[in-house]
Amino acid sequence: MLVFHLYSRLVYGPIDKDNLRNRRRLSNQLIRTRLFILDFVLANLDSQYLETEAAKVAYFHEKLRLPLAILPCRRYTGLNSTSHTDRYFVGRFPILISRSLPSVPTFVYCDSDQPGLRAYLTHSRAYERLWHRLERFHFIYAAPTPKKFRGAEARFSQMFAPSQAINTKRLARYFEVRLLWESHETSSLTRADRDLLRDGDKRYQGEPFESAYQKWAYSACP
Repeated sequence: MLVFHLYSRLVYGPIDKDNLRNRRRLSNQLIRTRLFILDFVLANLDSQYLETEAAKVAYFHEKLRLPLAILPCRRYTGLNSTSHTDRYFVGRFPILISRSLPSVPTFVYCDSDQPGLRAYLTHSRAYERLWHRLERFHFIYAAPTPKKFRGAEARFSQMFAPSQAINTKRLARYFEVRLLWESHETSSLTRADRDLLRDGDKRYQGEPFESAYQKWAYSACP
């Protein structure tokens, strides 16, 4: 298969996509993955897509009111080491919104034809916090070979397996520390408290923890 990457402004300018990141020169492997994504989109033209980074951030952060901190993000450091830029959903994989269920997004991951699931596992970890905070969502895993499906399914199921026994004392302390952090009353927090907060943000994601925290925080506030 011959792959030719169009990156000239003469192509992107007339369609008002002159600054689209697709203009950047990419590796052949990444181009093949992008073509696989294109195949998926062309096969599902009746779906409504969140096309850009701005559209995805607006949907999850502004419409669903989810914090930016749980969105998949990559930080880029500028030429000046003190400056940085946060970019969200850098993998550019499709996210579909059903017209009948606008609050239930569908995430799509198009895997490559390379052996192993390393890229998929990295992608899953980046999205895991967001997925756990959604009440409902759909996930489509697409690959050019069926050999990867069993491993991908096992990893996805693992993320949502029931937790082991919960340490209620530790959970209660996490609630206390989180409330202080969100109320900007951080002067009394120790290093151990901050470590507990970081661990708890990963361990106690989604339901039923989020509902329990909201009810506890409401009763704790005067």
